Amino acid sequence: MREHPEQLFCLNDFSMIFIELSRKISQEIFSLDFDRLLNTNPEDLADYFEQKYRLESVKINESDIKVYQESTRIDMTGEADRCVIDNSKHPYYFRGTLFSYHVPFSGDKELFQIRPVHGTYPRGDSPRAIIKENHLILEFETATNDLEYIRTEFFHELDEIKKWLSWLEADIKLYNDEIKIIALSEIRKMRQRLFKVKGLVSGLDFTIQHTNYTPLVVPDIKRQLHPVLPPMEDAPYLCEPALEMEEYENILSIISDAVSMISRSPHVFRSLSEEAIRNLFIIPLNAQYEGMANEELFVFSGKTDIQLRERDKNVFTAECKFWRGPKALLDNINQLLKYSSWADGKLALLMFIHDSLFASVLAKIPKAVRTHPNFYEKIDYEPENGFRFILTHPDDILKEVVLTVLVFEIPS
Repeated sequence: MREHPEQLFCLNDFSMIFIELSRKISQEIFSLDFDRLLNTNPEDLADYFEQKYRLESVKINESDIKVYQESTRIDMTGEADRCVIDNSKHPYYFRGTLFSYHVPFSGDKELFQIRPVHGTYPRGDSPRAIIKENHLILEFETATNDLEYIRTEFFHELDEIKKWLSWLEADIKLYNDEIKIIALSEIRKMRQRLFKVKGLVSGLDFTIQHTNYTPLVVPDIKRQLHPVLPPMEDAPYLCEPALEMEEYENILSIISDAVSMISRSPHVFRSLSEEAIRNLFIIPLNAQYEGMANEELFVFSGKTDIQLRERDKNVFTAECKFWRGPKALLDNINQLLKYSSWADGKLALLMFIHDSLFASVLAKIPKAVRTHPNFYEKIDYEPENGFRFILTHPDDILKEVVLTVLVFEIPS
């Protein structure tokens, strides 16, 4: 029995296909084994989903088009030029010729059912063809053997199909460009959920012991292929260390107390360099905290940095700097962000300003930080000489980093 051509590009809108494929990606990521999610590099896993769910555009192979012909009966009822007068209302057939063009293509035949988002076209005005596994069939009948007419009609229909495919190709390109972004976002969200469910980022996962040391006290001082899942690590997943907010606040308090003590000797304070000021903080910090086997937790890094590290990861970094203007402030923030770990980021920028400039500089700091490309929001912070901000991690916009800027006066 002879097949009839169907209308192409009209069954489903590509926008719905995009939504459905995005849902499948999210669903598959959600169903992954916990160890697979935690022990596989997120970038590699996103590459796997990009390969698995990417779509290949349909390509017409014009060089291999074949045409067949056969005799057929053509219904000429109502054709005036044939003078068909029949009051019985039964069809009246003439003998004619059927030309069948077999147009090979590569790609998924189901794409011929998809209506593109791009393109300008009236509803219902799309070409017709018989869809086979790897070729289309375009049929044309003639009772006059007018070969030029058949040829013209065929190339007109072929051009229409190619035009619709070009619109669809634009949609597919946009979709393919988004797959990895969608997958990476879902992978990171799932990993964050697992961190919380398993309590992996609830606090420091190394032993931190408070000694009997009494901190300095100063009165009144206040982050169509068939791809294979990427390899995962054999060892059980170890979360990156994280610093609890309570300990973060205590560290900042120790630093503030130390500055208050130094300020009592103005002639000494005025002569100190950034590096020398930094060195004065290490002693009270390591006196308050000690790591495993009584090792020092706080260490020097560079000329002006203080870092708390665990398993080669930074859980806290502070930098001591003299005020040199808004641009230098932004450069200091960039430097601190390089130290921030993926799972947790607690940063501190300790700014030292000559007292004659103190009030004016305090007003400039929030304005300057807001211009940083990683700025997310300013949050409430009680000390009058400080500000607290949330920044996005430079390697992951879904990861938040806490930055506290503390401003101290250098006596004249």
